[in-house]
Amino acid sequence: MFFNLIWFLLGLGFMAWLVGVLILILSVVAMWMIFTKAGESGWKSLIPIYNVYILYKISWSGKAFAVMIVLEVIASLLERPNQTWLISFFALVIGIMLLIIHIFFSVKLAGAFGKGLLFAAGLFFFNTIFILILGLGSSRYYGPQ
Repeated sequence: MFFNLIWFLLGLGFMAWLVGVLILILSVVAMWMIFTKAGESGWKSLIPIYNVYILYKISWSGKAFAVMIVLEVIASLLERPNQTWLISFFALVIGIMLLIIHIFFSVKLAGAFGKGLLFAAGLFFFNTIFILILGLGSSRYYGPQ
């Protein structure tokens, strides 16, 4: 009985891993198609941080990406155990700023493909699904708005 439970749990772990790999592959294919529609080389979707830079570049600007990266680094440096309330407050403010940047990025990416605010909300909350819709659907790239 115990070994059946262990095999069942291992099977669930394998299935979760398999679903994760499938989502990763579908996301890379969708990003490849998005980059191709925007006039960029598709291989750029394979490089982890560079692909986000290209997404920012085709939808908004490279400067917004630089601000986001700097804020991410600062936020990661502020995350320490036993920190003062002031540092925690700064980390919270930076987190809110990053959230706002991501919301604007979703709106800009949707606008670059001629989509509205409802699609931007979908990009924000269900990113993988809506990236697939942009990449594999009939969406056309119009450029940064």
